Amino acid sequence: MDNEENFFEPDLFGDDYDEIVTLLDDNGNEVNFIDIARIEHGGNTYEIMQPEELPDGVEDDEALVFLVTSDESGTNRYDIVDDEEIIDAVFEKYDRLFDEAEDS
Repeated sequence: MDNEENFFEPDLFGDDYDEIVTLLDDNGNEVNFIDIARIEHGGNTYEIMQPEELPDGVEDDEALVFLVTSDESGTNRYDIVDDEEIIDAVFEKYDRLFDEAEDS
């Protein structure tokens, strides 16, 4: 395994799996997300999260990818990713690591 994947040993999802993360939407409204997994990819950290209350048209197997960065005080910032290549790569890595965890 490479260094990026060692982040998941021995627990693929880490201590924060299934944690509720509250973010603000563009209008300043709080939106709760279920934290599914943290994935390291291309030197960046991404969170796969799903809205706690699914909006119309969103299926229960759909999730969003957020880029996680920290400011000077250590507070995490979550920016939604809209680059399809990054989204696909993060989900592919998640699927692979999930399958490997199930097989072990």
